[in-house]
Amino acid sequence: MRSTRTTLRVLQRRQAVASRYLRGESQATIARALGVTQQQISLDLQAIHALWLAAALRDTDALKAEQRAKIDAVEREAWAAWHRSQQPREMTVTEATDGGETPRRKNSVRREGQAGAPCFLAVILTCVARRCTLLGLDEPQRFLIDWDRLSDEQVERLARGEPPQQVLTKA
Repeated sequence: MRSTRTTLRVLQRRQAVASRYLRGESQATIARALGVTQQQISLDLQAIHALWLAAALRDTDALKAEQRAKIDAVEREAWAAWHRSQQPREMTVTEATDGGETPRRKNSVRREGQAGAPCFLAVILTCVARRCTLLGLDEPQRFLIDWDRLSDEQVERLARGEPPQQVLTKA
């Protein structure tokens, strides 16, 4: 088991390794500057990359959770607005009546039923679609590729792993 002092030295070295690595220094250059072997720098970089990956995954999960919460809030508001838009609408009607020397006004309340505003349903469907995309629930897009009609540049882009929708759509 490592001592606290040794662990602290390793963490400080890895911080220096990461800083120099991000500035583009080679492993050999970093090793010479820090007085360790190139193999040690390689091991440090493996540990650093693992930490970066774990942090990125945690950050991605946190961002996804935040965006889902925002989508949920918008959807709740859209449902509430949809239900309000279905409530009967009350209108006050004022009529002037002939009251002889002094004209009179008669107020009456008229109620009309409403079917609901479809724009709120559109917002709800958008929220559902965004949530499905965020959670990866959508079916993958399929593309039929006519390889004989592709340019050499398009074939190269596909071979490099560029998404087909980007390669096949004309921009």
